[in-house]
Amino acid sequence: SDEGDADGTASGGCGEQWIIDDDGVANAPDTCMAWSPRSDFMMGWKEAASIEEGEEGGCGSDCPEEDSAYCASLGSLGGRSDWRLPSKQELMDAAKTNTENMTDVDGKLWSRDTDATAPGNAWTVSLGSAGAYFSMDKDDGSTWVRCVSEG
Repeated sequence: SDEGDADGTASGGCGEQWIIDDDGVANAPDTCMAWSPRSDFMMGWKEAASIEEGEEGGCGSDCPEEDSAYCASLGSLGGRSDWRLPSKQELMDAAKTNTENMTDVDGKLWSRDTDATAPGNAWTVSLGSAGAYFSMDKDDGSTWVRCVSEG
């Protein structure tokens, strides 16, 4: 086991547990990826995803029409400015870490990824259910958002 540094993180990494800063930004162990607090309201995928994020996730014929992405609205939260919608895999990987130190882990979260077998759907992942994933209609407004930043 690594010796802890003065700030409680393991040497050479980002600690062994989630660390929440004063802005509510959660820093993931191992990957050092920052996760925004969960959105204050639920929304549809096209409100959550930017055009670029949708294209990264393979939106094909059902991409966001306007670039009004939720993650862009976070501005410089936590001193970061590169907030984006996470991929399905990033959400699933985060769910496998020790998320009990994170707040608001219940409920499904939008990923940027479109379901290749149903282009009108995007993938959602539940952090609180060990990364269970669901294909949901992109217009379904009953899903939360958490954005990620790689710093």
